[in-house]
Amino acid sequence: MNRSTRHTARYATILTLAGATALLGACAAKKRDPALLTIEDRRGEALEISRDAERLAMMGKTDDAILRYQEALTISGELAGAWNNLGELYMRRGDNADAVSAFGVASGLTPSDPRPLYNTGLVYQKVGWAKDAIDHYAEALSRDENMQEALRGYAVAADMLGQADDTTLEYIKRGLLRETDPDWREFFERQRFRVEAKMRMLSRRGG
Repeated sequence: MNRSTRHTARYATILTLAGATALLGACAAKKRDPALLTIEDRRGEALEISRDAERLAMMGKTDDAILRYQEALTISGELAGAWNNLGELYMRRGDNADAVSAFGVASGLTPSDPRPLYNTGLVYQKVGWAKDAIDHYAEALSRDENMQEALRGYAVAADMLGQADDTTLEYIKRGLLRETDPDWREFFERQRFRVEAKMRMLSRRGG
């Protein structure tokens, strides 16, 4: 191989390496920039970040987990589970308005899932808004009539309101039939007696 041929081969090698480096760089840029990802890629990357957020939440690193969920949802906003988990973390931190907003998005994305509605009811119950709480527990139960957490929440909110009617009694009886925790069974029993007594009193007044 003469000198000219060696130079030509060397330049060809350099150009090949440069092209490979540019290609790798473009691929890396595509991975980094959500705007260049396909819908499937965006969802996959968002799920990966969400799993990291979940790990941080389990470690008690609430603020870091919130930031990671926010990052994931910026990439793909269709992850209902991530919205619900983000709402739970907001609630844990006391950011109740943000929690309700996140649960609202999650509820809209999954019309059959009762959990975001239940969680919304829980937020309202925590701040003392029993009527809003009971409305959301009722919505959760319209999606899953046997969701025990929502049956408990409904009974608690009904007690806060002093509510006594056929629907309340039905939910209390349903919760009592399914309850396995002794403390909650005792609570449901007390609520059944309260509601039945008040309904009898109201019936006598009406008669």
